[in-house]
Amino acid sequence: MITDLAVYQKTYDLYLYTHKFIKKFPKAERFLISQVLQSSLIEAIKLMVRANQQRDQSKRRQHQDGIEEWLTVYLTALRLAHDLNFLPKRKYAYASSLVAEILKILAGWKKV
Repeated sequence: MITDLAVYQKTYDLYLYTHKFIKKFPKAERFLISQVLQSSLIEAIKLMVRANQQRDQSKRRQHQDGIEEWLTVYLTALRLAHDLNFLPKRKYAYASSLVAEILKILAGWKKV
């Protein structure tokens, strides 16, 4: 089951953390950046589900590569939020460290 995968659990934790801090973004700026942050994680989770269900190794790898792409989009939006001073350095560092953990787990998953 997908909820048993460490990569899914970490991504879910990151989504929860992200959901909490975007509430504090300035209202005028909240929609676009918060939409990118949330949707990139949802898309990554969708691809995790597909990759987990896929038995064909090359198709699984395509989904896993897609997960990396969506995490890169997330990191870009996260950095933008930080550079625009919507996100304190501490929260930026923590969210970035969660993404790094997810990418490490994903790299291990790709080797299987």
